[in-house]
Amino acid sequence: MKTVYHIYEDSGHAWLKVEREELNKLGILEQITSYSYQKGTAVFLEEDADLTTFAKAKLEQDGVKITYREHFAQYSRIRSYDCYAPNKRKVTVTMMMPYYMIHDAETQQFLGGIAIGNDPERNHKRLVKALNHLTATCINKESWAFELP
Repeated sequence: MKTVYHIYEDSGHAWLKVEREELNKLGILEQITSYSYQKGTAVFLEEDADLTTFAKAKLEQDGVKITYREHFAQYSRIRSYDCYAPNKRKVTVTMMMPYYMIHDAETQQFLGGIAIGNDPERNHKRLVKALNHLTATCINKESWAFELP
């Protein structure tokens, strides 16, 4: 059972790195806020509330008080990761002139081929219109986290 974690700090904030599966086992996926970040299977819990939620659940359920090793950088790249979204589907949309490449078969089916054609401006407008009514939790340079109906 893991008891030592890594906490990453920069000049303004800190995040504890945990695996999404551990949050799931503790039953707290829905309690983590969008102030935390995610990348792959890792979740970076913000220090103000989410770290406390995790530490409390870990102590109550596993009887373990967590400890951590600190890592400092002036500006953490964690800030560029996707916002945490427990029940959101992350869909990556890449612009490849003149097409959008949607890297998910279910999303491609949902969007119904809206980004097909050789007019980049029209493709962009159609994509934005299709995604506009969905609940977006985080927008990155090249990805959205949103709920499919």
